[in-house]
Formats: sequence, structure tokens, C-alpha cells
Amino acid sequence: MNLIKFYTSILIICIGYMNQTFAQIQTYSWITSGGSISFDAANGIACDKKTNAFVVGSFVETFKWDSFLMVSRGLQDVYYGKFDNDKNVKWMNQFGGTGDDVGNDITIDKSGNLFMVGYFSDTVKAGVSNLISRGAEDAFVIKADNKGKILWGASGGGTGFDEARAVTTDKKGNVYISGVFFGTAYFGNTVLVSQGDTDIFFAKYSPQGSLLWVEAFGGKGIQTMQGIKYDSIGNCVYAGGYFQNTIHFGSFTLTCTDGKADDYLVKFDTRGNTIWAYQFASPAFDDAEGVAVDYNGDPYLVGYVTAPFTFRGVTVSVFGSLDPFLAKISKNGGERWVRVVGSKGEDVDRGAVADLFGNIYWIGGFEGTATFETDKFTSAGKRDVFVCKYDTTGKYITTFPAGGTSHDRGRGVDVVPNGDVFICGRFTQSTTFGSMTLRADGFYDPYVAKIGYCNPPFKVTATAPGSVCQGSALQLNAVPVPFVNASYKWSGPNNFSSSTQSPIIPNITTDAEGTYTVLAESGGCFANDDTTVNVINCREAEAEVSTDFIVSVSPNPNNGNFLINLQIPFKSNNIQIRLSDILGRTVFQKNYFETNSIVQEIQLNNIVSNVVFAEIRAGSEIKIIKIITH
Repeated sequence: MNLIKFYTSILIICIGYMNQTFAQIQTYSWITSGGSISFDAANGIACDKKTNAFVVGSFVETFKWDSFLMVSRGLQDVYYGKFDNDKNVKWMNQFGGTGDDVGNDITIDKSGNLFMVGYFSDTVKAGVSNLISRGAEDAFVIKADNKGKILWGASGGGTGFDEARAVTTDKKGNVYISGVFFGTAYFGNTVLVSQGDTDIFFAKYSPQGSLLWVEAFGGKGIQTMQGIKYDSIGNCVYAGGYFQNTIHFGSFTLTCTDGKADDYLVKFDTRGNTIWAYQFASPAFDDAEGVAVDYNGDPYLVGYVTAPFTFRGVTVSVFGSLDPFLAKISKNGGERWVRVVGSKGEDVDRGAVADLFGNIYWIGGFEGTATFETDKFTSAGKRDVFVCKYDTTGKYITTFPAGGTSHDRGRGVDVVPNGDVFICGRFTQSTTFGSMTLRADGFYDPYVAKIGYCNPPFKVTATAPGSVCQGSALQLNAVPVPFVNASYKWSGPNNFSSSTQSPIIPNITTDAEGTYTVLAESGGCFANDDTTVNVINCREAEAEVSTDFIVSVSPNPNNGNFLINLQIPFKSNNIQIRLSDILGRTVFQKNYFETNSIVQEIQLNNIVSNVVFAEIRAGSEIKIIKIITH
């Protein structure tokens, strides 16, 4: 019985934590960018368990990100870097040769090692060895440690254009890569020959860099494998892309329904054997761009469609000429649900990722006015970035739009265990994420942005003395809980405004009486509070004599030690004595109950002010006395 109660308590705590997490507000917390005067991009992003983000991309000429400066050795070089949870660049490295080198994707194994894939030309130094291309461009995979040191590199390709586009790792540290090749390609001692324009390669390497196997899939026309993702629950790999004409995955044959292009999702075991193959098709051109796997082991396929299609026997409408889709498929290959967003223009997507709380984040771009379930957003320029959030049942939660006056792209998305989301991409001219705006140094600049939670307790408390004397100074104060590097904006009567945490209004007048509001911001999260101030003519208050309310202070003036004597003809339920200095700061406060006579000794040993004000409240009556200390 005790064990049952114990486990029930754990369940309640966990459910309470998850519900609390879902109730929190997400927003863009920060964005950072680098770049050169030319074309640069951030193409892939991966996060570790310590909430760091690792990014891979490409740059041209002289490239700078924060204090890190690099110069390309050829047409384009690969850069990769580490960002902490507060957007600080911890390190930034590069590799490349005299030709064209691009990093497309990145992932992290359980030990924190990095794996990057892309393409290169000519000769590239990878750790202690050189990679030499056989033709125009060859595919590469490179392993680096958590500090960016390259441990090994491997390549594959032939005389044509060959490119690695996606990478994933399993729980043993093996790495899987996918991409395309044209003509004849060499991977170790294995020779692959394409059947059409471009075919697919799918390869596995050991943690030490040995090629364990490589498979080719193809047919006439263009075939791609854009996304792959390892599933630790099923110990399998899901892969997605598009194909033309006919393609064979093991014993499974898929035939394009319209002669243009259809999408597919394939489940492989860790030896490269096909378990099942699923076909996603509309009567026009389709393109699958990414794959995700949720905590239950169910896969998701993302891409875009150009015409209405049928899913689970139901016709799904589209909005324009290109619309992004997110489809959930069961681990057995059955259709679960699909969602389509978009505008009348051309909208695309790039990838998706699942978090530990049952949410799917889906990144892409839109132009014009786009519909995201119950939300509509209009792009600021030619194309803006979107990050959509759904739960695993297909319920829409929210969308995070971002962008500027020109062309912005969302390329990579990943999530850390606490639910923070990191994205990367590129922008031109200027771009705005939340309240933050960046300007590009060149034609295209890369960016990294974080969508974070405004974690509770998230609040700010505005404080001020309830009553102040006319002609004295009023001090306002904002108490944040919690805030790091917070900014403040105060507003109040008589057009008052201030950007300091604790502003002081000198020589206050009666028109400053009223409500003061503070808005606090930190990391894209906001909180506000207000406080009301009464301005009193203390000289008139001193002269007031009430037969029902007799107060005396002796001695006055004094050295900070004095007595307050209060007499009223009836017992009061609540009497308060409050002393404040000329800045309105409380130096003494005490409440008394069920009494009509008070003699209170006061000792103000460390008082800086030469004047304090005693505010005595008894029922509805208030009396303020000016006390001179020296």
C-alpha cells in the first residue's frame, strides 16, 4: 500500500510539472548572427543535454561571428560553432580547401561528439587526414569532439556531383548519412552506379570512422533522401525524400502516381534492411524535406505539396502553389494525421523535431498572408520564417513567425530537454524575431535564434510609499523575480517615464499623484505591475487637530531616538505607524490591534536623512507628522 501511494505521488508530481510546463509562455528569447559581405548560411543545428546549440553552415571570404574571425581558403568554406543557452559563442571553427565546401547537417551522439555532413571539392584537411574529391563535388562526413577538434573524416563520390544531406547517430555512437550521387560513386571499396539523373546513397560508419555498409536506391529521374532520424525505441532509422518514376527499397517498389515526383518515408533496421516503405503523393510535384521521431517512436514526414491530395481516404485542400505539410505516420507505416499550412504564394518547410513533452516543432518559410490553423500571419518581405508547434495528436498550439523586408529562411530546428527550441537559417537586409532586429552585413547572413519559456515565478512588483509629502522626493522601485539582464520601462502621471529600475522623482507635486506602471523585459519575456501614490501637503497635515486622533512626538527635533504617543477615544481594530525618509523608503512599520493608546519607542540609528515622516493610520483617519533628526 505504501508503494502504491509512493508511485501515485510521483505520477501526480510529474503530471503537475508537465501541466505547468504547458501553461508557460514561449517567445523568441534571443537571436544572434554572423557573416561576411557575401553569401553565408546556417544550414543545420543540433543541441546537447546541457542546452548548448551547435551549428554548421558555409561562408565566403572574411567571416565574423562575435569575436571569431575566419577567412575562407576557397570559394566557400564550412564553419561550425557552439552557442550556449544565453547566445554566447563558445567557439567557432572552419574547414575547407581551395574549392567549394558546404556543411548541410549536424547531429550529436550521447557522448557529445559532433557529426557533420555536406559536400566538398578539391582537397580538404580533416583532422590528421586529407579528403580528396574524385570529381566536381564529393560527399563528406566529419566527426569532431565537443570542443570542435576534428577526430576523423570520410568521403564518398565520383566524377559527378555528390552530396551528403542528412546525418543521425544511434545509441552505440554509429553514424548514418544520406545524400545523392550522380554516375559512379566510390564509398570505401564499394562502387555505386546511378540508374538515372541522381540516386540515393545511405551509409553507416562506426564511431571510429570505418564504413560498415552503404546502400544505393534509385531509378530513372531524380531521387533524394533529404532527412534521416534514428529511433532509439525501435532501434531503427527513418528516412524521407522524394522520387520520380519508380524506386525500389529492398522488396518494396514505389511508383510515382503523376510522373512528376512523390514523397516517401522508409523504415530501416540498423543493418540497412528495409522494414517498410510508405508513399505520400498528390497529383502534382511533392517534396519531402525532413523527418522527426517522437518519444513514442512514431515518425513524422515534412515537406511541401502543390495540389490537393488524399490522406486516410479524405481529400486535403491546399492554399497556393506550394504549401508545407506535416504528416504523422505510425511506427508500422500507417497514416495517422496530416496538417497543411500556407498562403496563396510559395511556402516551403525544411524540418521538424519532437520534444520530451509531446510537442512537434516544424520550421519553414511563408510569403504573403498565410494561414496556420486558427492564426494568420503576413510576411514582412518576400518570405518570412515560421516555427509551428503541434502536439502528437495533431492539435495546433501556436506559431512563431519572424522575418524582415526581404528573403528569410528557416533551415534547422532542435530542442533541448527543458523545452527550449533552437533554430537556424539565413536572412538578408534586416530581420525581426519578436522584439529583436538584426541587420545583415552581406547579401545573406546566418542566424541562430532561441525560442524559450518564460519560466515561473515570472513577475515584477512595483513598490512606492503609499503617501508622500509635496516637495519631497518619490522613489519607485521594481523588484524582479527572477530576472537576468532585465530592462525596465516606467510610465505614470504627468507624462512620467523612466528606463531605470528604481527611478527617483525629486520635488514631487500634486499632479504627480496617481498610478505608476512598470514593464520589465528579460530574454523576450515580459511582466508588469503598478503602484498608486498619494501626494499630501504635510504642513497642512501637521496643523490639523482632531479631537478623536491625538498624536505627539517627543522630542522633536531629536537624534533619532524618540517616542510616538497616540491616543484615540475608542479601540481600533487596526492602527499602523509607518516612518519613511525623504526618498519614500520605509524605515519603520508596525501594526497594532484592539487598542486606543500607543506609546512606541523609535530608534533610528543608521538613518541618513535629516527628516522622516510619520504616517499614522487609525480606521479611516490618516495623520502625517514631520520629524527632524540630526
